[in-house]
Amino acid sequence: MLYMLICSGGRKPAVLYMLICSGGRKPAVLYTESMSLRVWLSVACTLISSLCLSAPAFAGYDAFELPPNVEQTIIPKRLPGSDHFGVRRVDPADLAAIDRLRANIERLYAQNNYEMAEPLYRQYVTLVEKVAPDDNRVAYALQNYADLLQRLGRYGDAQGAESRAQGILDKNNVHVEPFSLKQYKLGMTLDEFRKLEPPGVTGKVKTTCSCDQGQNAEPASDSDVEARVVNCGLWTIESKTGPGKPYKMTVANIECRPIFKFIDDNGVYRLFEISLTFFGSNYAEMQQALIGKYNRPNEQYVEKMRTEMGNLFPMTNLIWDNGVSKIRLSNADGTNTSVSKLRFIHRQLFLAYAKRISEQKDLPAKRREQDL
Repeated sequence: MLYMLICSGGRKPAVLYMLICSGGRKPAVLYTESMSLRVWLSVACTLISSLCLSAPAFAGYDAFELPPNVEQTIIPKRLPGSDHFGVRRVDPADLAAIDRLRANIERLYAQNNYEMAEPLYRQYVTLVEKVAPDDNRVAYALQNYADLLQRLGRYGDAQGAESRAQGILDKNNVHVEPFSLKQYKLGMTLDEFRKLEPPGVTGKVKTTCSCDQGQNAEPASDSDVEARVVNCGLWTIESKTGPGKPYKMTVANIECRPIFKFIDDNGVYRLFEISLTFFGSNYAEMQQALIGKYNRPNEQYVEKMRTEMGNLFPMTNLIWDNGVSKIRLSNADGTNTSVSKLRFIHRQLFLAYAKRISEQKDLPAKRREQDL
């Protein structure tokens, strides 16, 4: 939209030509016939900015571009988003504050200073919600904030942010299916899982779970029992008495040992994680297969990890995130660098699991306090 401002204070009118871009943050000045009118130009830009009624271009407000090998916090781009925010008044001061917060968060993430980044991220989410209430972008910002809270061990708060995000997406009729591995879909019930024929030779592979009576192949730790978690695995059948050895199913034509983890969700056990381990020599092949199916990962970062031998190892993590679930590929399994690990994770169900495990750690201290 082209505007012409005429100032008649001199001998002849001085004409300023300005192009106002409704999707931008500021008016863009193309030409002025009088360089002595810079003050008038500044005032005019400010007045026109304050009268702008169109919502700003918001595409980059929830994506942080950081240096290579540093934690990325890019919103999953495959998730549907609003085409526009509609016509509403937007305070330029809010947009400036969002830019400042983004810059500071970006700097703190680059320094791995997540504690300092948290209050700024909270302010950022509040401002995004003010500018675009109930928009899908608010949900995506909340999901990123939940990831940060989870990194800080604040699983209860992370669960709350994740629930708020899901509520906004549900209200906007945005439904995204969780990731699945072959016939196994995150979020499926334990009963549905048991009805599936295990991959492999029919009749030669059996599903065994930690809740099965009399089995000792799939043990459950005390913390898993306390958190109401059931672990299941695939075992070969070598005799009528029970399973023989762990079955290695193929993923991307690579032999993997799978573990399926279910959590009690309001009385129904649901699949919240599929964990697979495989030889580290196949890491590059697995990475290429995942990129071929899911495109480039949303996040990638390298962290220093001390191995079982005491050496430092660059642990690489690649993450694909569709908003309701994640795929995480690591070139090590804990401190074991000879094995790589692939995990399919349901976001909300995993946070429920992490919260229960965290509460267990606090329980002994609370019991001691009660005994005073």
